[in-house]
Amino acid sequence: MEQSGTTIIDLLLRLIPDSLHFPYIGTVIGFLLLLTLSAILQFIVRASIIRFLNRLNQMVAHDWYTMLIQHKVPQRGLFILPLSIFYVGFDWVSDLPPELLGFFIRLINAIMFLVIARTISAFLSTINSIYSLKERAKDTPIKSYIQLGKVIVYIVAGLFIISQLANQPPWYFLTGIGAMMAIIILVFRDTLLSLVASIQLTNNDAIRVGDWIEMP
Repeated sequence: MEQSGTTIIDLLLRLIPDSLHFPYIGTVIGFLLLLTLSAILQFIVRASIIRFLNRLNQMVAHDWYTMLIQHKVPQRGLFILPLSIFYVGFDWVSDLPPELLGFFIRLINAIMFLVIARTISAFLSTINSIYSLKERAKDTPIKSYIQLGKVIVYIVAGLFIISQLANQPPWYFLTGIGAMMAIIILVFRDTLLSLVASIQLTNNDAIRVGDWIEMP
């Protein structure tokens, strides 16, 4: 793949006049090739897969499958495709400095963690939507647990994203997680209090739809 990519870059370099050559022009051409290839494959594969999934949804007509499509679980997961092309195709950019190459690879890994977190978040929303269709969902909703699960997913993903960008193992940042949590609690205090209160109301079955609430 590296040899074919280099051949294409060399061919394009011959087509460009020498007066337009500048340092790292091969790198720029390599990036443009990767961007073009990933955009084409993303458009073709994504469009074909989404079309197939929509047709399959009409054939299956099942609640869980319909919810997966509505919450865009496969659509979000397909963003891994162009990122994988960039990750593998960096061999085409042969004249990129090792430090800069390592940074871009870590950046792609960080974006992959974000895509995975968003896909898991959509899947959790799907679980909540499926559960809400059941009769017992009126008495014991699980939305609070789903929200808590999303918070945990994004916190873990954020830890891995920061570790990738900083080029440090994830446990390296665990020493400062206490200060980080203090800042998060301070900034999102009201949101966290509402989330905890919602979980407590769900566990204790303190309130249901149709109850009257009086406040002085």
